Amino acid sequence: MKRLHIIFLIVITLICLIGFFVILFHEEGELKELMLSNYPRLFNNDTIIVIGKNANETEKESADIISLVVENSTSNKPTIFLDTQISESDKIRYNMIIVGIPQNNCIFEEVYERTDAIRVTDTYPGEGKVLIEIIGNPWNRDKTILLLGGSDERGVKVGAQLFDMIDKPNTKKVILDWTNININKQALALELTPIEFDVLDEYVRDYFSQYTNTTDYLIVYRRNPEKEQYSDSKVIEATARYIVPSPTAIFGYNNKKVYLIIGVDYAHQKL
Repeated sequence: MKRLHIIFLIVITLICLIGFFVILFHEEGELKELMLSNYPRLFNNDTIIVIGKNANETEKESADIISLVVENSTSNKPTIFLDTQISESDKIRYNMIIVGIPQNNCIFEEVYERTDAIRVTDTYPGEGKVLIEIIGNPWNRDKTILLLGGSDERGVKVGAQLFDMIDKPNTKKVILDWTNININKQALALELTPIEFDVLDEYVRDYFSQYTNTTDYLIVYRRNPEKEQYSDSKVIEATARYIVPSPTAIFGYNNKKVYLIIGVDYAHQKL
């Protein structure tokens, strides 16, 4: 009888262990399915953006940009919270986009302690670089976290301005810096040669220089075929991302000559 009792306990223990590992592998499998290509689809509702209480202006502007990008893609604008405003129930309830320099945002450290997310420091991924990583929410497996951590404020700015511009890879993480801007790709989209694009870009940057003292910003170009019906030039919209909301001007391009068609709103004062 005693022997049967021992066998029974062994069988029950094995069943419990098997159940535990099935659940564990199921959860890990779900995490492996999280890819950056799922962004922003997984953040279309119940999403907040978290910045540090001591966030600098660049981090705040970057959060604003990300909020607008998510809104444009999902029609839902996530609210921006400070790390000190986030409760335990918030961590369970929401998908979170955590933005900034990790030393300025305590939620990064909480995530690092609870997950295998790669830790961003002032030396990794490095000066002017940002690590963007998507992971399961350790407080609620049904929710998702996007970490956008820069080694410095320039890196945070790069992440905010470039992430929505690149093709989202089928990986959990990506490192970005200014070299990720593919000038030839922009030129191709505008149906310009790289040399023609350089002429356009120089003219446009010179135009926007009257509104800002900084040169460290991204310009997003887009063809406007509707307006080209009434012009023998290529009509190109240029949006300068040095401020939120970003100003847009419209230019004409014909035979390597660039000219202004519609200028930006003059309410954009020089920074």
